Amino acid sequence: MVLERLDPQFVESLKTLNEALKKKYGDFLGENPAYLISLAVHFNQDGGEHTDTKSLHCGWDLIQAFGRYLGCKMRFRDLKTEVMFYPTDLMGVRGAGLFHQAKDWHEAGRMVFVGFVERRLFGYHHVERPVQFQPFYSDFSSELKSAVPPVSLR
Repeated sequence: MVLERLDPQFVESLKTLNEALKKKYGDFLGENPAYLISLAVHFNQDGGEHTDTKSLHCGWDLIQAFGRYLGCKMRFRDLKTEVMFYPTDLMGVRGAGLFHQAKDWHEAGRMVFVGFVERRLFGYHHVERPVQFQPFYSDFSSELKSAVPPVSLR
């Protein structure tokens, strides 16, 4: 649902890939209707700054953390920013193209799920890989801008 709202064109590419996978592997994938069919799971790990080398540069990775931790900071070097990340928060990032690091975890007992799509699946199954970034909601931008009129800051 999040991906369908965030980037509908990316979801169309994922649907095409999933159909190609179902043709080859049968109903095995029918049990998992998710678009992001790859999953990385991390338990109580402190990681260094990195990019996600198995993911798509123009794809989305959805990160969700659970556990008894009090929060951490997601650092994005290229954006020169840090964002607090609390249990059950959901964050969408372009993990292959953006250096990131989860740091300053407090307490213990954390588990992180990262849904993504393996970049090599597209070529291996002869499905066109998404290659261009599109503006969010480009078809509806004028309607969205006029839906909520701007309010003066003074």
